Amino acid sequence: MNSILVEKNISEYFAVCSKLPVDRAHAVAFYEELLINATILYPNPASLQHFQSLLAKYQPKGNRVYDVEIVSIMMSYELKKIATFNEADFKSIDEVEIYAPQ
Repeated sequence: MNSILVEKNISEYFAVCSKLPVDRAHAVAFYEELLINATILYPNPASLQHFQSLLAKYQPKGNRVYDVEIVSIMMSYELKKIATFNEADFKSIDEVEIYAPQ
């Protein structure tokens, strides 16, 4: 089984890499590997409905809006488990179960 990513994860990846001393060529090479080896999920009409519901329920602010967006897309594909190093980002969102690698 290959990895599954929400499209928003890709833009967040580049945002983080741009703040760190990561060589751009290495960041792009990893991205190109993702395109080959991962399934990428995109927003769709169902995810936008979930997004509206989650916005009303959680009333996120700032970057938390992106976490809610990721969950809304997951919900539209009926995915409930999320792997993350940033467990706190998703801890308060009931719609997902967190797998936090150690």
